[in-house]
Amino acid sequence: MKLVRVTVMFSDLVNFTSFTEALEPLSLCGALEPFFQILTSEIEARKGTVDKFIGDCVMAFFNAPIPLEDHPAKACEAVLAAQANLKQLQLQENVGEGFILDFRTGIHTGEALVGNFGTSHRLNYTALGDVVNVASRLEGYNKEFGTTILISEDVHQLVAKDFHVQAKGKHLLKGKQTEVQMYTLLGPK
Repeated sequence: MKLVRVTVMFSDLVNFTSFTEALEPLSLCGALEPFFQILTSEIEARKGTVDKFIGDCVMAFFNAPIPLEDHPAKACEAVLAAQANLKQLQLQENVGEGFILDFRTGIHTGEALVGNFGTSHRLNYTALGDVVNVASRLEGYNKEFGTTILISEDVHQLVAKDFHVQAKGKHLLKGKQTEVQMYTLLGPK
């Protein structure tokens, strides 16, 4: 285990509850597969680590175990490419079992303890720390703003020269004592 500055992202499908109510488990699995495949491919193409799948959510981080100088930009690139590829796939093929597959993402950069955590019987290579919680909370704020990708000030400072953003103000995240400046990521410059 070691302390590493990482960029963490959480991506979650929009209207997943509607999916689960309308589809049988096997059909649901088939509907999720294109989302998982496209997003994880874009993360891995940029040397990111897919940490886990939590229902319809994907947690990933960049800069561990593979060091990356531009890890915040790589996370932003991965999400934007996955959004574009998923939209293109839906135009070409009937994926998603009749549902529009769209997802929301939160991205934050900060210090995390990275390594194998768990028990003597089961370990998981993951990142732990406030950076993980903030990324998760940012993902959830997208619903309030009607946005799809929110980044923190920490990410914005490192990617501002490469990406268009729109400021969304400072907001107090659940469980936090200080407000977090948020930006919606619009695309590359």
